[in-house]
Amino acid sequence: MPRCYVIVQKSLVSRRPFPIMMGAIMLPDQLLGFYPVEFCPLYVGAPAFYSDMSPPVGGGFVDPIGLNTPPPEPKPTLPSPIVQAFQATAANATGYDNGTLLTNISAPADSSRNSSAGALGERLMQLQPLQVTAKPAYVVPLKSMAGISSSFITNMYQPGGELTRQLTGTEALKFWNQITFEGGLYAFADGGTVDNLAITPLLRRRVPKLIMCVAASANVSAAASPADWGGFQWDVSSLFGAAPPTHASYNENNTVVGIPIDLFNRKLQVFPTEGYDELFYAVRNATATGGPTHYLANYTVLTNPFQAVFGGWQVE
Repeated sequence: MPRCYVIVQKSLVSRRPFPIMMGAIMLPDQLLGFYPVEFCPLYVGAPAFYSDMSPPVGGGFVDPIGLNTPPPEPKPTLPSPIVQAFQATAANATGYDNGTLLTNISAPADSSRNSSAGALGERLMQLQPLQVTAKPAYVVPLKSMAGISSSFITNMYQPGGELTRQLTGTEALKFWNQITFEGGLYAFADGGTVDNLAITPLLRRRVPKLIMCVAASANVSAAASPADWGGFQWDVSSLFGAAPPTHASYNENNTVVGIPIDLFNRKLQVFPTEGYDELFYAVRNATATGGPTHYLANYTVLTNPFQAVFGGWQVE
């Protein structure tokens, strides 16, 4: 299903909503497999810089018309503030630790300005006033971006060649990173492999109040335990790092879309683990009473370098 979520953008005129669609760059040779990418009317890109592969992926955003272009020539000189905004951390065998853009990590967590999507967007634009010349192979239409965010068949089959990409309807686009300006032709897949509920784009922007809707794949009332439901509903439990180590719903070798479950938890966790059991019992009790299945909670956001989410603040 398309992952379209509306946040508030502050402008000089008014507050206006815009959608964000989650997709994934598919790299089957990497242990983590899928890497987040955002599509919206303002920009397209991968929020973190994944430096443990060649060429690296991500590190920023481009105007939507800059998607599906070859790397810019001549290669531009990266402004020193952007270089200084990255911290180099040694990539380990899993590729989980990478250099990440430190645009908002030093911002006071209780500042209303830094909690607004508009303020963060303004700071990003001020930090990256970089212009390049690039010509798209073709302009990627909105329907293709929406299709990428819904291409679950790509996640299941992970096509590697041109023929299998065509048979599965997998979109292959030219894409380059915004740090070393290297790139190539990449296959794009459903965003469910990196965040099925599309909550991380909002946390990246420090949106303080969220509504998260879950189309449950398993009846919470019939679940024997939090772990039982968490195995079926790994898109929820993994946000708390609480997807169980083994479950009947997993693929062979206890993987989700080919990713070992311990890495999948690390890849997704943005909330404290203890919050998951509380959520499970609250939702199950609400369901048992016959009323709306909902739960209002406050969580401390945890830093997750893979998702380019910076923690230390409260979200409702």
